[in-house]
Amino acid sequence: MSKDDQKLVSSLLGTRVIAYQPGLTHFLGSVEESIILFQLLYWQGKGRDSYWIYKSVDELEHETGITRNKQKTAIDRLIKKGFLEKTNKGLFNRRNFHVPVDKLCRSILTLHKKQDLVDRETSRYFAEIQPTQKEPKSTQRLKTKEYVHIRNELKEKLTPECWKRAP
Repeated sequence: MSKDDQKLVSSLLGTRVIAYQPGLTHFLGSVEESIILFQLLYWQGKGRDSYWIYKSVDELEHETGITRNKQKTAIDRLIKKGFLEKTNKGLFNRRNFHVPVDKLCRSILTLHKKQDLVDRETSRYFAEIQPTQKEPKSTQRLKTKEYVHIRNELKEKLTPECWKRAP
């Protein structure tokens, strides 16, 4: 689809395109959490208040397509994980948000460090058990299966749940 096609479809729908980061979804574990967090990151610092972002349920639903109930669930999870702050401010007690970018970045970097550790450990182990051309095919297959098993075992120890608890 060309840029002109995208503009045509967007103009017919009366909406605009928003950013989406699949990597953030893998990190957070939810498409809704990822979309809401990235949308709030987009608005952070663009309003009257450079720290807090005011977004009503209706505004966020219009911008993202995420319903009231799914917003509540995603926002509650983001707050629990420490990647979103929420307060009610003003005369009408409006909900305001702040994304602590430093904490989010530290957690993402920690995730990458843990993934690098898995990659290094499995690479070192694989170098030790790597099949050689001189060995029979059955031995080569066995060593490859062993490598895959060890790599999966290490990955299970460093699950996304473990990454979410990262400082």
